[in-house]
Amino acid sequence: GSAPIADLQVQVCNIDAQIEPEVGTFGTLVNTIANGDLGGFDFPETTASVLVTSDIGSENPLVVTKAFQRGNIYPGETQELTFTFFNVYDENLLNVSLTDDLVANMTSNAGVEIGSAGLISNTCGGAVSAVPQNTVITISGIYLPIDTDCEVVVQIAMASDAPSNRTIVNTVPSAQITFDTVDQTGLNPLNGASDDLRVRRPIDLFKSYEPASVVAGGESRLTLIFQ
Repeated sequence: GSAPIADLQVQVCNIDAQIEPEVGTFGTLVNTIANGDLGGFDFPETTASVLVTSDIGSENPLVVTKAFQRGNIYPGETQELTFTFFNVYDENLLNVSLTDDLVANMTSNAGVEIGSAGLISNTCGGAVSAVPQNTVITISGIYLPIDTDCEVVVQIAMASDAPSNRTIVNTVPSAQITFDTVDQTGLNPLNGASDDLRVRRPIDLFKSYEPASVVAGGESRLTLIFQ
């Protein structure tokens, strides 16, 4: 055999480098270092790959919630619907957008529309469309810095002749919520936004006499029932 090499020291070290694929570049990127010589020592070829996708993974940079002002509504009433956007990512979020179709996104949706007040308030900036008596709310172009949140409040109305005694579930799918980061566009949050609203029956008034027939000068009890 060969003689041992004097004072040979074997060590392991890491060299870390950050890579940033070009925007719009998707697929598997392969990086190969050919075999060669390093300081008199031969090393074999080595290869590593990274998959570049439009999915940012298990992280959820943007959290969106929606909430009706109260848990119930009567036919003919109005109330506020609040959308809240939270940036929980380590980058600024750009062009945050949402579309809520009050017909397509609602179960048991008869009678629901945007109220006469339309847009009530907006701390998000961007552009908001909430046309009275329409059924589509659009929010677009929001810039959301790291660790911030904002709200858009819209008035909704229930028609006076709308069916009562039912529950409406209003869900905005995650596919209808989009945002960009500095190096990726057209992303969706992991979850949509949902809330429900109970349509109550208007108060009914019943009255009755007991007994229902009396002689002149007699007495009968009148009972009023509010239900």
